Amino acid sequence: MASRCWCGGAAGLPGSRPAAVPGGGSLGAGPLDPFFTVSLPLARHGVVAGVLLAFARGLGEFGATLMVAGSQEQTRTLAIQVYDLHNLPRRGV
Repeated sequence: MASRCWCGGAAGLPGSRPAAVPGGGSLGAGPLDPFFTVSLPLARHGVVAGVLLAFARGLGEFGATLMVAGSQEQTRTLAIQVYDLHNLPRRGV
């Protein structure tokens, strides 16, 4: 799933201006400041798309995991845990 996030974020980077990153270093910015203040905001659409694709992929695997592995303690994934917590009876409602 990390590859989906990485591909989405990398797709947004070609739209950024490479000359803007070294320019921040000459103005006294630290080594990571140009990335967080210049590159990441310019690639935000690609990063959001990658996160959504990874989330959708994980959600799509939920049904197969539940059918094959079940909801046992040894094979519990995050999606199954959220499903189990959502189906707990609510108190005071």
